[in-house]
Amino acid sequence: MNVTYIGLGSMGSRIATHIRSAGYPLTVYNRTTVKSKIFAKKNKCGYATSIGEACRGAQLIILCLFDEKASWSILQEIVQHAKPGTIVLDNGTAGYEHTVKMYDLCKKHRLDFLDGPVSGAEPLAERAELAISIGGNKTAMVKIMKILMTFCKSVTHMGKPGSGQLCKIANLLIGFHTKQGLREGLEFVKAYNLDKKKVLQVILDGSSNSYTARKNKKGWLNGNLGKLITPLTKKDSIIAVKHAKNKKLRLQSTELFAKIINK
Repeated sequence: MNVTYIGLGSMGSRIATHIRSAGYPLTVYNRTTVKSKIFAKKNKCGYATSIGEACRGAQLIILCLFDEKASWSILQEIVQHAKPGTIVLDNGTAGYEHTVKMYDLCKKHRLDFLDGPVSGAEPLAERAELAISIGGNKTAMVKIMKILMTFCKSVTHMGKPGSGQLCKIANLLIGFHTKQGLREGLEFVKAYNLDKKKVLQVILDGSSNSYTARKNKKGWLNGNLGKLITPLTKKDSIIAVKHAKNKKLRLQSTELFAKIINK
């Protein structure tokens, strides 16, 4: 199956590398062409300088873009060039309404759209151990299962279009509070002048152990968790709050977290 990967950021570049390493014919596209050239040279694959070129011969097109504005802009170009029957998979995180809109546009052009946001951040992407939740046509998902397993540890079909993104948001809600708990815990430890290394050992051996805590051990020991909150965290927190309000949910901790980090 010919694969095109669009978006070579910290996650996308790692995912695309695994797909190519598994032997699949791969073309990459990035709005910054030099990034595509460097990736293609390193991984011995093709690169495109336009969306039209990126779609040529592709049977699976995967997107991993920063936000909804970027993914919608690119998809509007894709539907003008991709052949009917092409599968389009979105690895980025987006809202439910936006995702359904993407699905509808693809359906209109006889393309199969799957929302497949990934969870696990860069370390798990590096080890091809991401988790992916998929919404959309299960038959289309099965067709690309072997490719998904080149970069995922688990693949879960959630149901109708958009449900993969809703699953990702639920996952994010829990992750947000783990991050904020680490931040506040570190401030408490510093205020009482406790041994950060000893406290961390208790955390990792106790009920507060988590992937996030393990991933950020270095920052904890250095007394600085500044890298814990990224632009993606800020963007995703806004998406989560919006969807909670759509159902008239009062997720007070999430609302406060989003307010704090988006000041």
